[in-house]
Amino acid sequence: DVALLWAGSSLVGMALSYLYTPMVGVQVPLFARVRQGEGGPLNGAYQSLVRLQLLLLIPGGVGLVLLADPALLVISPQYLIAAPIVWVLVPCLFAECLLTTAHNALIVYERLPVIIVSRLITLLLVVPLAWLLPSQFGLVGVALAFGLARVGAGIWVTASGMGMLGLRWPWRFTLRVLGASVAMASVILSVRGLLPPLIDTASLIQRLIEALWLMAMAALGATSFFIARRLLGGLDVQ
Repeated sequence: DVALLWAGSSLVGMALSYLYTPMVGVQVPLFARVRQGEGGPLNGAYQSLVRLQLLLLIPGGVGLVLLADPALLVISPQYLIAAPIVWVLVPCLFAECLLTTAHNALIVYERLPVIIVSRLITLLLVVPLAWLLPSQFGLVGVALAFGLARVGAGIWVTASGMGMLGLRWPWRFTLRVLGASVAMASVILSVRGLLPPLIDTASLIQRLIEALWLMAMAALGATSFFIARRLLGGLDVQ
């Protein structure tokens, strides 16, 4: 059970390390400059960061969910049953990354009680959820308890940022990215069946070849996303 949880969470964590981690070092310095009177208004900086993350995290999350099965097969066939853990953790942890942009703004503006409450919310949610959900859903319930607690804390800090700092979510941009992601998902679903089957006893070379096919499919998905995004209006001037 521990190995399966590790396999599912590691795959999600690996994706986040490429899509989100590079943004972490940008947010606090940017908000600090805004607080000092440089770089425009706070809400403009916040929305620009959220838009950039939406462009990365939504299509990235959709692609990871759709390709989780073959990706786990490439890693090791015995971890294929960890795919539902990926399906649960992706929406939860990717949403948390989007929601915690307000968390960084609140830290810079020294709204520390809000940050402390968000930590308490995570603890207060994860304890009952970790007791209730695993009995109903097994290992998926464990992942769901962890993910929902993180999302709950993210919703709290985002709502607090909107109330205290006047932050506003870019809803229209979000809808356009979601529309382009749906188009991308349609393309991936239509070609996913063309992946060469990978047997349990596949050699390392066969797995590497399958990984190259996965990378090609990811590139096709990314191309279809940006084409659809362009057709839906492209990037905002902001």
